[in-house]
Amino acid sequence: MMLHEWYRERRDERRREMEANLRAAEAARVAAEAARVTAEAARVTEAEARVTEEEAKLASEEANAQLRQHLAAWNAWNQRRLRALASGEPFDEPSPNGTEHH
Repeated sequence: MMLHEWYRERRDERRREMEANLRAAEAARVAAEAARVTAEAARVTEAEARVTEEEAKLASEEANAQLRQHLAAWNAWNQRRLRALASGEPFDEPSPNGTEHH
């Protein structure tokens, strides 16, 4: 083998190694970016879950508050109805849900 052939083969071998190293570095960069994007998506999903949980909690609290208000209105109405019944007074106040009482 001639010396210039040896140098050429050595140069080609180094080029192939360098290309392989570049491909490996690019693959590592892509994998790191994919991991970063996945982690960011997980953070966003967690934040959305916290918001959804908080919204559900608020909706539940609002529903409970409305139920307590309705219950209080029915109790007050029923107490007025019972007082009227006990005193023999007529009671024609509509019920809290708007239906007429007979």
